[in-house]
Amino acid sequence: METGDVLGAERQAHSIKGASANVGGEALRVVAFRMELASKADDLDAVKSRMAETETQFDRLKQAMAKQL
Repeated sequence: METGDVLGAERQAHSIKGASANVGGEALRVVAFRMELASKADDLDAVKSRMAETETQFDRLKQAMAKQL
């Protein structure tokens, strides 16, 4: 995102969306989907504004998965 690579941001969001969906991380999937849509709309500011929420949801998913192990 720092270099303005909208296509790269879209690919990363898509990957996060798919990976989180595969493990049942619905909240992270939703955030990643919104980031993917923002990337497709060429709105890097919207993508950047969702980074903190993405990190929060990733941490929550990671904690939930650790409890299951």
